[in-house]
Amino acid sequence: PCIHDLRVLAPGASFWRRIYARTVAFPKLWTLSAGVMTVSRSMKQELVARAGLKEEQVHVIPNGVDPEAFGSPDLDEQILRKLDLKPGGFRLFVGHVEERKNLPFLLEVHRRLMAEGQGSTLVIATHLRPLKGSSRRIPGLLNNAAKVRLLDAVDDTILGALYRHASVFLLPSLLEGFSMTPAEALVLGCPVVTSDLPAHRELLPEDALLDLEPSKWCQRVLEWEGRPRPCPWDGFPTWSGAAGAMIQVLSSLSR
Repeated sequence: PCIHDLRVLAPGASFWRRIYARTVAFPKLWTLSAGVMTVSRSMKQELVARAGLKEEQVHVIPNGVDPEAFGSPDLDEQILRKLDLKPGGFRLFVGHVEERKNLPFLLEVHRRLMAEGQGSTLVIATHLRPLKGSSRRIPGLLNNAAKVRLLDAVDDTILGALYRHASVFLLPSLLEGFSMTPAEALVLGCPVVTSDLPAHRELLPEDALLDLEPSKWCQRVLEWEGRPRPCPWDGFPTWSGAAGAMIQVLSSLSR
């Protein structure tokens, strides 16, 4: 199996789901598995510490980013015009609408920036799948906030235009196993501010990390928006590289 994260064991998860995962699902899965793949070293440490695996059972295969998957920059002007967005005139969040993404915190940062007269549009690009529990209230919070655009079912070509022309990418997550979207943003040349989590520390440059204090986020956003746009991040793993690493692991386990 390949394990992305352990959100099923997170404090906000259902009590009975946590008990089932710890006592039934995980022990049975580990017994049947020759090895387990995961997406980061921090997730490997978590699987060993919290899910009862041995270090030698867990193989780390990071996800990849392929810049060409996000469409041609030649289409960006047309896409932004259709969305009524201006290059550099909006801030961006990309991800699912769920508790661990910490969107109420992001809205507080947005509200404070608006109060300071720095109120660029906040674009939330997501897929509004059926929501559960307290996550159901989040779309209402987004729709009622000033200068917030909720974009549903965004394809990769549109996403590429958003990454390439947002003034900054924001992700205040509470839990991540790998976190694809800030990596995609950096590879496409968008500055990033994200929460200081183990998976983010392993993956992202230090100047992208920040503890969850709204005033610090406001300051960092304005700092990034006052600097020249960074060059696209080079040298990040690709999906073909990830596939090759997975084939190597599967081959070694089948011997």
